Amino acid sequence: FAETLHRFESFVVGHITRESVQMALQNGISAKQILDFLESHAHPQMLKSKPVIAPTVTDQLYLWEMERSRLSTEEGVLYSQFLSDADFKVVHEYAQNIGVCQLVQYSEEIVGG
Repeated sequence: FAETLHRFESFVVGHITRESVQMALQNGISAKQILDFLESHAHPQMLKSKPVIAPTVTDQLYLWEMERSRLSTEEGVLYSQFLSDADFKVVHEYAQNIGVCQLVQYSEEIVGG
């Protein structure tokens, strides 16, 4: 989740970027796990400050993680061009009863689920 820039005897300097965090997230590492790792491996001098990890870093990691869940997709079927209003109502009621109705546009008589 970070690009190592320098290694010293008692600490490492790294660069955390949106891309490096996104790669970690794609590999199943959560923002919480990254923060826990950073805190558990923090330099003793950093451990003296509270919070150990700057709130801006914490917030940014969580924002990058939330980017991944802004939009989700589901398979669906679009029903349109009903022959009658009664057909539309039957399909709409059935979709609602079984809990699969995602979108209804009465003006165009479209049911999606």
